[in-house]
Amino acid sequence: MSIDTQPLEVIDFSGGITDYYIDGRPEQAQVCDNLLINANKKPVTRPGCESIVDAQLPLGAFRVNHLVFYASDLFTFQNRRSYYVSAGAWLEVEGPTSDGFFPNGANDMVISTSEWQGHIYASNDEYASPQKLYKDGSSVYQVRNAGLPAVPSGITVPSPTGAGETYLYAFVLRYDYSVATVSFLDRGPVYLYPTAVTGGIISGGNTVSITLPTALTTVENWDAANIKIEIYRTVTGGDVFYKVGQTTLGTTPFVDNVPDATLENNETLYTTGDIVSNGTPPKCKFLHVVNDIGYYASLKDGTELKEYEFRQSVPGDPDAVPPEFFGETEQKIKGFSSIFDRPIIFCEEYVYRVDGARANDSTGDIITTRIDDHAGCMGQNSIVRTHKGIFWAGINGFYWSDGFKVQMISTNLNKTTYKAFVTTTTRQEHITGTYDPSEDRIYWAVSKEDGGGEPDMWIVLDLKWGISEACSFQTCSGGASFMPTAMAFKDKTIYRGDTRGYVLKHNASFFTDKEIDTTIDPFDWQDITIVHDYKSCFLDFGSKFVRKFVPRILISAANTTNLSLAIRSSNDNNRVTGDLKPIRYRSNITWGDSLPLWGDAEAIWDAQGIIEEWRRFPARGLRCNYKQVQLTNAEVQIFTSTLLGTAVVDPALKTATLSGSSQWTTDIFSYYISFENDNYTIQYLITERTSATVITFDDPNNLAPNGAQNFVVRGMPKGEVLELNGYIIHWSYLSKTHTPFTASSLGSNPT
Repeated sequence: MSIDTQPLEVIDFSGGITDYYIDGRPEQAQVCDNLLINANKKPVTRPGCESIVDAQLPLGAFRVNHLVFYASDLFTFQNRRSYYVSAGAWLEVEGPTSDGFFPNGANDMVISTSEWQGHIYASNDEYASPQKLYKDGSSVYQVRNAGLPAVPSGITVPSPTGAGETYLYAFVLRYDYSVATVSFLDRGPVYLYPTAVTGGIISGGNTVSITLPTALTTVENWDAANIKIEIYRTVTGGDVFYKVGQTTLGTTPFVDNVPDATLENNETLYTTGDIVSNGTPPKCKFLHVVNDIGYYASLKDGTELKEYEFRQSVPGDPDAVPPEFFGETEQKIKGFSSIFDRPIIFCEEYVYRVDGARANDSTGDIITTRIDDHAGCMGQNSIVRTHKGIFWAGINGFYWSDGFKVQMISTNLNKTTYKAFVTTTTRQEHITGTYDPSEDRIYWAVSKEDGGGEPDMWIVLDLKWGISEACSFQTCSGGASFMPTAMAFKDKTIYRGDTRGYVLKHNASFFTDKEIDTTIDPFDWQDITIVHDYKSCFLDFGSKFVRKFVPRILISAANTTNLSLAIRSSNDNNRVTGDLKPIRYRSNITWGDSLPLWGDAEAIWDAQGIIEEWRRFPARGLRCNYKQVQLTNAEVQIFTSTLLGTAVVDPALKTATLSGSSQWTTDIFSYYISFENDNYTIQYLITERTSATVITFDDPNNLAPNGAQNFVVRGMPKGEVLELNGYIIHWSYLSKTHTPFTASSLGSNPT
């Protein structure tokens, strides 16, 4: 008797992963790892990677804390230092004292950056003084403390000879610099000389010799050699300050011999007309620039922490920050950013929008409007801005806001997945994200398995299908060589820092990952397989209470590369599992692949089309209530001694040497070799290709044979891409679900 079956077609994978995979929707999955969803709603193996420089960062095996682009240059931060690539090598960018980018810092610190008119402003959670990076008129990168400090102590103004006149003096530090061809001027806080100066009329013949300070109180990254001191004075009995002149810091005394009649034609002090005095940017954890205004949040004043306070700069001058331009929140500030023109403050639970601003004449108000009470924020670098809104990692999941409302977007992950990312403070603060506008995706680096809380995977938010409470997420991983501590994106390429002091890049031209080995040059790193893994939800075929007969499946994939695909079946939440016959497609010879071995009958030149094959489910798993399908890389035979000839095995050296003229393929690393002595049962991991004819393998139990051996090399082939068009499961209803008989079925007590 035959059973008529009907097809369940799964061709839409845009639902992403879900924690609620029992009876989930066909477009969702329990696992979608190293598979990104393309515009056609199909999963495709994520891009591979390579190192951007064939060298470790100069500090060595320290985590990369932050990545940020300045034009086409990627700036990489380790501890309190920063580097970029010049002529294929790492070059440090430093301030005038050649003592690093930040005055202080730590290996594990969180760095906050923001861009404004050719500047990158930066702060860190070690409360270093805010810094700014720019490229000067000579195309040289410069690092400077943001703003200017107060005028140092040590000013003395003697009285001019004579009597009857009264003068007031003021002093300001000044710094002129250029970003490319644009000139900028920084002025520090105004220092009003505390006493009136009395005496005779100041003139060319009756001068005042003013003693000035010769050095800054704190050097850090201020360019002291090019800072000027401006000297201002009133006319006798007046209250308007006019510029007498200026001199380079370090020069003293300054002689004031300007008569009042000449002085009144000079420039006035910038605070004239009730304009507020500039302030030095405060030490802070977070900073952000929006609408030409700089914001500094979670402050440190001397030894006092002001974790509820933020300050606003003078409009149009992000590093002039009057201390009276401040606002406060009701909870500790955890991050600061903006969406479009709206500053957003993130606290432990509350989220605020900043409405209004103070003008340079002190008019206007800074108003904080609370827009959510429970979202919170896990860390500054989890905040990602896009043209669709702002996204971040919050208390209970990932969130979105347009500046007016807040919405959770990961309700499908909040049962178990998201909780693993935020179990410790370290994990929370290490979440970092970046946006890919070309594919409309956000990548967050998160920690799931690493005991130290370092990121060990990406979780990817796909925005192509809109924003909802259950957005589409996938994951990406890569074992010990995938530890993404920092993220940046540019020109269709994702950049990631690593715990060991390397920066790698991912784009569509790379089909493999790299095995990070700190003992060798990155140029010599071995290729490793990207393991894509798809597990469908447990599908009920439209009924939870009728058992089904599920005999076979059709898999359809794009012919992108050769493909070795393992297919596994699970019934009723893993009650019955089994493997189907793998799909092994090897008809492609594509540019960049390792050449096939001569005589390989499966290799056909210029083969095209679709990879489409039927497979039958295991005989013991044809009946089920729920069915799950897993698709991943298959471990297959790579090649054998039939093509290469025998290998001479040395069990002491743990080597296998080809005895003929053949050579081992260059990508043999990480495959497994087995020998005929035990019927190819034990698999030895190949750890190195020491020469064209010699490989080294791992044999911890000293079980390898001795002498000439036939062999088989197996593994997951490298460079294979799965682009899944879809699959069709054939199924039919059988009968109502059978419940096994137990004593409790009669209502008796259990025995």
